[in-house]
Amino acid sequence: MVGCRPTFPRPLCYQVCRYYSPGLGCRRHRNRCTFARSREEALVWTFERQHNLQRMWLKAEVQGGGAQGGAGRAADAILTEFGGCFELLCSLCFRRCPPRVCRVDPQGQCPEHGPCPSLLAHVSAEGRRKQQFVMVRPQPRAGQPPAYCRFVGRGQPCWRGESRCQFAHSAVEMAVWEAEQLGGLQRGDLLTPPAPDSNGRTVPLGQPPVAWLYCPACLVTCHSQEAFENHCASSEHAQMVAFDQAVPWEHRSPPPGLSKFELCPKPDLCEYGDACTKAHSARELQEWVQRRRAVELRGQAAWQDGLVPYQERLLAEYQRSSSEVLVLAETLDGVLVTCNQPLMYQAQERKTQYSWTVCRPL
Repeated sequence: MVGCRPTFPRPLCYQVCRYYSPGLGCRRHRNRCTFARSREEALVWTFERQHNLQRMWLKAEVQGGGAQGGAGRAADAILTEFGGCFELLCSLCFRRCPPRVCRVDPQGQCPEHGPCPSLLAHVSAEGRRKQQFVMVRPQPRAGQPPAYCRFVGRGQPCWRGESRCQFAHSAVEMAVWEAEQLGGLQRGDLLTPPAPDSNGRTVPLGQPPVAWLYCPACLVTCHSQEAFENHCASSEHAQMVAFDQAVPWEHRSPPPGLSKFELCPKPDLCEYGDACTKAHSARELQEWVQRRRAVELRGQAAWQDGLVPYQERLLAEYQRSSSEVLVLAETLDGVLVTCNQPLMYQAQERKTQYSWTVCRPL
């Protein structure tokens, strides 16, 4: 298997990583390693670099027929490499906050906006309950060969934004752009028609497409606003938003509650050991600063994508409001809430359950 060639650095001759082990990866640089994993991969990367070849061109030549292989061959190569399927989604729904996944019907309409601009997305399954939707933007018309975004390649949010960045933000987007430059791929060739049901129909009669709320951090889709709010309030969601599980850190986790970090004066003889709130080396201190910055960036992205729990949004609105009555109030005009049971209940046992019935007259 030959992976994608790193965009930086670009040496004249690529070398094999000395710290790479099959199944374990690079023991020193982890996922940031820019060396080849095998001699064959180093040869392919060097060949692409010296002859300024794109990966899709090289695949077409190896499979035979060159660039004249046609759209079907390019589409099959992309589907074989990345798996999953491609679908057309409503662009207006997917760019909402939070994102909504709504597949357009054959007439190009969604249930909320009617005729709408469509968006090509690659859908891959992550287990039984998770699905990943990767947007494939239209190819920039700058006439330059496709290239990866250097910020996304480092695991950082792109400061230009998806609407202004002229570089690819994913491997599948890069592959589609390269195949389109071959002159044979049409995006419609990537779409797989839905499988017919028992009656031979591909789309149920009278049933419009369904819009789901999508959490890109957890790859979870929810069928209702209530289910989405419950998901955002879970501890699993908070962990996925705060920490990047794909980045393998080398040192201890930074101590919580601290805004500034410093070096331990006696790291080799520290009596606190791993419980010490100070860094035991310069590299650990640098990693702590990077991890804190990464958490801040991911938190900002969560606010922009609408992935923050309702309690945090309500508290932030309460803090920004000039009058607390505009956010929280014990009474509202025209609304009467009653409860015929005592509001205070004294339990005799530690494990007990009690429920109140609250009524709001119509």
